[in-house]
Formats: sequence, C-alpha cells, structure tokens
Amino acid sequence: MTEQSAPPPEGLVRTREFHAPGPVELELSNGVGPLHVELVETDAVHVEVRHEPAHGYPDWRGGLSGLLSWVSEQINETGIKAGNGRGADGDREDEHASGAGAEAVRRTRIDMTGNRVAVHPPTEVPLRSVPLVVRVHAPSGSRVSAHTGPGEVRVTGSSGRMSIQSGSGSVETGESTGTTTVRTGSGRISLGGMHAEVQARSGSGPVEIAAVNAASSVVTGSGSVWLGEVSADLLVRSGSGSIAVADGTAGQVELISGSGDVQFAVGNDVAAEVDLVSSTGSVASELEVTTEPPSEDPPPLRVFGRTGSGRALLTSSI
Repeated sequence: MTEQSAPPPEGLVRTREFHAPGPVELELSNGVGPLHVELVETDAVHVEVRHEPAHGYPDWRGGLSGLLSWVSEQINETGIKAGNGRGADGDREDEHASGAGAEAVRRTRIDMTGNRVAVHPPTEVPLRSVPLVVRVHAPSGSRVSAHTGPGEVRVTGSSGRMSIQSGSGSVETGESTGTTTVRTGSGRISLGGMHAEVQARSGSGPVEIAAVNAASSVVTGSGSVWLGEVSADLLVRSGSGSIAVADGTAGQVELISGSGDVQFAVGNDVAAEVDLVSSTGSVASELEVTTEPPSEDPPPLRVFGRTGSGRALLTSSI
C-alpha cells in the first residue's frame, strides 16, 4: 500500500489563474524559498503560492519569539491545546508557525495589469521570513524578472528577456531569446542556449552556459566556468576557478583566471588566432600551430587566455 501525503491545510496554499493569449511580463519575488517558472504553450498564467516549512533556511523558526506575539493577534487561538505528548510550548509554536504561513500566503500579492503578472510575498517583518514556494506556469516566450533571497530560481522552457537575482540559491534556466542578466551570491548558475547578450555574475558558485551567440560576459569569484558553443565576443573572469570552452567558432574571446586552468577547444575547420599564457603553470596545444599569421582575411576566432598558476590548454572540439 502506498502512503499518500496529506494535502496542505486550508490557507497554506493559494492559486490564481489569468487569461494570457501570448507572452507576458513576469515580475516575481520570494523572500525565503524557491521560485519555479515553467514556460509552455498555453493561453493562461497559473500561479501557486504555498507555505513550505521544508524550504526554511538555517532555522527560520529562530525568530519565532517575536513572531508568536504578532501572530497571536492575527489568528484564533481556541484550537491550541497542550498535553499531546510534545508539550504545550511545542504545540503552540507549530500552531503559530502554521498561522504565520497562512497569513504570509494570504498577503502575497498576485495580480495582472495589462500583460504584466506580479507575484510578491509580504516584505514586512516578520512575514518576510516565512518560507514559501512560488510556482508559475506561463506562455512560452514570456519575459522573466525574478528575485529571491536564500532560494533557488528555476525557469524551464523558452523565455524572452530575463533578469534573475538570488542571494544564495542556484539559478537554472532554459534557452532565452532576449538579453539575460543573472546574479547570485554563492549559488550555481546553469543556463541553456543564449541567443542574445548574457551577463552572469556569481560570488563563489560555478557557471555553465550551453551556448553563447551574442556578446556576453561571465564573472565569478572562485567558481569554475564551463561554456558549450561560443560564436560571439566573450569575456570570462574567475578569481581561482577553472575556465573551459567546449566549442569555439567565432568572436573575440578573453579568458582570465587567477589560479585555475584555462582550456579552449576550437571548432572543426575553424581558423583561430590564439594567445595563451600561464605565469607559473604549463601551456600546451593539441592542435597544429604556426607563428606566421594567415595571408588571407583575419580569422573569425581570436582567443586571449591568461592564468596565474593554472594550466593553459588548446584543443579541438569533439
């Protein structure tokens, strides 16, 4: 017999749906907890906001001492009883936490004005520390603006312009046809095919981008950087992480790492001008190279790579 999880108590989940015959502007935020956006072929926007204690970050209940007195003014306490084996204080805390969750869900702003859909949980103390999960289904091609504190942001499907910021969570997206800006303090960044400019910044997390097809930049303090296809101008800087490009075909590419390895794979049958230097590490090439410039037009690909103590390697794409 399969055990079924019980549905959340009434008031701890809220849904709204809006008619949307085409792409919309999504303006989303979440103080504590994840933001999940699914872009599909649909003519509606569906929003779900749920209280989810499992997504609390280092003891979100630690602030309950101040929260309890506030919630006691907001909810009916007639159902709070002691003596179920856990103690009155434990029961009381759970009841208050549940009440705070319901209040945070109830006071979350969910509205649509024109083609802009906004979802914003309350920002005042203490409700802003209540962990919520925000899920949105919207038409493919929608633009996404998302901001969360300690929580991941995940966007699946094809989007337009994106602006995403996470305090310490990871960011994962599908492909985008618009300008994309992503910033996270310490989380991982994983992006699909980018068909317009990308600016990705991470304090300490790794960065992965499937394809870069327009002038872009990637900066990380100590995380590694991996890029799939590169066919446009690109600047990559990492304080101590490694940098790798799997298939470079065009553009002026600058790769700089303080102490990490730098590896660049040139696409098949692509002529490239390459300048790789490692101050104290090794430099190697698996390709045939010459010191003489080509007699024909300048090559479509120019690579400039620098590392302080890592290894610099030039190779071919698979």
